Amino acid sequence: MDPRKSIGISSHGTRFDSSPRRRYARGMSSTTFASIDPRDPLALSVLTSYFTEVADRWEGASADPAWLQQTLNGPEVALLQGTGGDLVIARRGESIVGCGGVRWIDYDTAELTAVYTFPSARGAGIGTDIVTELERRARLTGRHTVRLDTREDLVEARALYAGLGYAPVPAFNTDPYAQIWLAKSLA
Repeated sequence: MDPRKSIGISSHGTRFDSSPRRRYARGMSSTTFASIDPRDPLALSVLTSYFTEVADRWEGASADPAWLQQTLNGPEVALLQGTGGDLVIARRGESIVGCGGVRWIDYDTAELTAVYTFPSARGAGIGTDIVTELERRARLTGRHTVRLDTREDLVEARALYAGLGYAPVPAFNTDPYAQIWLAKSLA
């Protein structure tokens, strides 16, 4: 096992807290965000945590390493920068606590993806902070609608989105993992 992962240090030496022992209290400190190249080793480390958890919950077993590499190197991740979108890393203090991506679908529509909070940081409002930041970035580009897809088993995510005003819409993709499609007006 990579000792950096067991103590929560990325390959860049940045601390991230994946330990179940540390809990973040609401209001303890503000969440800050920074855009990051999705090919950056730090971004890949956080995205690996996200995709591994999502796959583990879907399959009920460990994520297939070949699928994980294909996903991390695929176009949907690569386009989370520049004219394709934005990937942000969320921090509380010096700890990385999550991430989120937004794709620029067209001049009016943005799509959220890879919204993730490390398990140790859940329940502290970080997911809300991440979605709010991604919506803010979409507004700054002049987009009026934000959409996303999710799965039935991701009940925490569904509750988060409902609480933020996302409503069901007809399916807008054929992603085999998508079961629920939601959207929100930014107007």
